Amino acid sequence: MSSLFSISRTVCVSSAAMPSLLGHPALEFKSLDGREALGELFEYTVRLQTPDNPALTEYVTANVPVKQLIGKEFGLRLELDGKGFGVAARTGAGTREINGLVTSASFVQHENRRGLYQITLAPWLTLATRTSDYRIFQDKTPLQIIEEVLADY
Repeated sequence: MSSLFSISRTVCVSSAAMPSLLGHPALEFKSLDGREALGELFEYTVRLQTPDNPALTEYVTANVPVKQLIGKEFGLRLELDGKGFGVAARTGAGTREINGLVTSASFVQHENRRGLYQITLAPWLTLATRTSDYRIFQDKTPLQIIEEVLADY
C-alpha cells in the first residue's frame, strides 16, 4: 500500500491501575479489535506491548502484573480521520474515547524484545450479566425495576 494512504493515528491508553516499569507506564498501545451494535454490550480486545527498552529483560517484559487491571477502568483515546486534503488530512478531526472495565488480561508472547499482552474491555453494565440471583418484580413500573437492579452497580 502506498504511504499516501497509510496515515498513522495516535492512540493513547490510560488506567489508574496501569503497572509501571522504570518509572514509566509498562504497556503501550499496539492494536484494537472489537464489536459494537445497537442494543448490545460492546467488547474490545486491546493488544498492548512493553516499551522497546534494552534495559528491560525478557523476564521483566513477560511478567508485567496485568492481572491488577482486571475489574478496573481502562480508557482509549483514538485520533479520528484527518480533515481536508494534503497536510490537513494528517491532522485529526477530533478524538473518540472508549472507556470500560477490563474483564480479562493475559501475556501473549514475546516479539522483538517486547512482551505482548491482551486485555478485554467491556462496559460497566457487563457486571450485571455476571450475577445468578433471579428475582420477580411485582407491582413495579419498569423505571422502578431498572433503578433497583442497577442500584448495586
